[in-house]
Amino acid sequence: MRGAVLGVVAAVVLGGCARSDAENLFWTPPPGYVGSSSSTGGSEICEPGRQVACDCPGGAPDGIQRCLRDGSGYGACEGCGGQGGEGGSSVTSSSSSSGDGGAGEAGSGGTGEGGTGGQGGSGGNGGAEPECTKPTDCPGLDSACSWRTCKAGVCGLEFAPAGPLAEQTPGDCRELRCDGSGGEHATPAPADVPDDGNECTADRCAPTGPTHEPLATGTACSTGLCQDRACVEYIPVRCDTPEGIFVDCDGMSRDYVVSWQISPTTYTFCAAFPNGAGYCAPGSFCQVLGLGSSLEGTCR
Repeated sequence: MRGAVLGVVAAVVLGGCARSDAENLFWTPPPGYVGSSSSTGGSEICEPGRQVACDCPGGAPDGIQRCLRDGSGYGACEGCGGQGGEGGSSVTSSSSSSGDGGAGEAGSGGTGEGGTGGQGGSGGNGGAEPECTKPTDCPGLDSACSWRTCKAGVCGLEFAPAGPLAEQTPGDCRELRCDGSGGEHATPAPADVPDDGNECTADRCAPTGPTHEPLATGTACSTGLCQDRACVEYIPVRCDTPEGIFVDCDGMSRDYVVSWQISPTTYTFCAAFPNGAGYCAPGSFCQVLGLGSSLEGTCR
């Protein structure tokens, strides 16, 4: 112990001391002592238990340095916020008493910056949260050509191969196809003709889609002739002559027959059609036979 050393001023440094108070805590070596002082005024040889004021970062003299137990010098500057505690420095040189700090006897030495590094290391243990646990957790919508997936917690997409879809809508005049990249498009399918079940309509595929156009009036159907999309038993023929209008092809028996022209050289009459039904288009030439002389006229 160096209890006999002269000129030692012992005091406990409290936070917020004025600089004049801090300077009174510095130890003055005895006469004839040859040694260097630390940057804060502490000697490299001291008496254990002594403490002196030291300047914290920023220049304020609000910290203390404690003499190490072996008397080899002063430890790190303490009481400066995030800096290390009582463990002190393992540095034996007196070139700087405000170093980064060492392990200390209790393992609590070193600067606060060192501790921050440890916290950063432990922060990475958690890992990232998975994006999904099932495909429906992922954004977007599924379609016949593209659907969402969830593999190992990561969202993704799968695409159907290029080609026609397995399920099609019959009779819509088009074929749905996948392009292999998730896209879906329709191509014309003229053979995919719709059937409306009406024998007096023509079912076709137009550029705009399915159509059901009415067949021409007088077209033969299962029970007679087509008229306004319906299959009717008779469409009466009316031949308008100077002697009046003569009606035929209505299923009634008469003493005359009406014939009409269907080409420059061809005539027809009701008996030529199934069930005696026939149709003379309005404006066609017609004539009434069986009345002693033929009467000429036009159909109405």
